[in-house]
Formats: sequence, C-alpha cells, structure tokens
Amino acid sequence: SSPYTVELISSDEEIQYLREDWDRLSATSVRPNAFTTLDWYEAWYRQFAQSEAPGRLRRNVLVLKSGGFVSGVAPLTRAVTSQYGVKLRRLQFAGRNHEWDYNDLLVGDDLDGGIEAIAEHLSRTRDDWDLVDLIDVRDTGNASARIQSAATRANLRCALLPAEERC
Repeated sequence: SSPYTVELISSDEEIQYLREDWDRLSATSVRPNAFTTLDWYEAWYRQFAQSEAPGRLRRNVLVLKSGGFVSGVAPLTRAVTSQYGVKLRRLQFAGRNHEWDYNDLLVGDDLDGGIEAIAEHLSRTRDDWDLVDLIDVRDTGNASARIQSAATRANLRCALLPAEERC
C-alpha cells in the first residue's frame, strides 16, 4: 500500500491553491526547467486549451499527497480527439501537441514511490481514459524504466518509444 494519496485537480480555482507547492517541486527537481513550472503550464493552457481546443482539452493534474502535504505533481491534460469516427480520451503532458522540450513528473525525492502511486491511480481510473501518452519524458534518474516497471506492476500496458533529443 502506497503512503501517497492522489487527487485530480481540474479547475482554475484548485490549480491556484497548488502554486507554492508546484513552484517548490519544480525548483527542487533534479533538473529544473521552465517547462515544469505552474506559470508555463498556465500560459500554455490559456493560449492553447482555451483558444484552440475549447471543450476538447482540460486540466488533469494529478497531485500526490503524503501526510496531508503535497509531495508531487503530474502536470497532465486530458484531450478528447476523434479520428475516423473513433473517439480517444488521452492523458498527456500539457505541451504534447506543441513540442515542449522537457516534460517531467514532479515527484520530489521519492521517484519510485511517486511513480508507483501515479501508476496505481491510473490503474484505478482506467475507465476515464483510453491512452496515457507521456511523450518526451525526461529520463532523469532512469525515470523511463521506473515508469515501465510501475505500469507493469499496476497491470497497465506500457510501451516506451525512443525520445527525440532536444536542445
């Protein structure tokens, strides 16, 4: 059993309560960068989700808590797309369609525990999505292998595709 609880945050009001914790996690990550900040997430959301994809893209931020304190953030969105009449509900990093250079899960000091809790949450909520697309995840601390292992333990199918090298 995980020491973490995972909460879904999807509203403007809820996301603002995370500002201090999100900024702390972003600043103290192994390889901090602008693409993991709440300011970047919010700017992207205002520009693309609300203007280019109204109703098809919404916030789907997963917040890890331990002992009532925020210990991790998975900065995701939920996109609904359709191709050839088939609807697909995809959880993805916010900038997936706009080529962010560095995507990351902000799980603090406990990379294994944080990834495990996220995988368990995704397994419990699998009726809410069709695909989890973590494109261009930074492989800090061997995160890709850890994600694959946690997904397997949570009984989720997982395929890791080679990432494009960014700047």
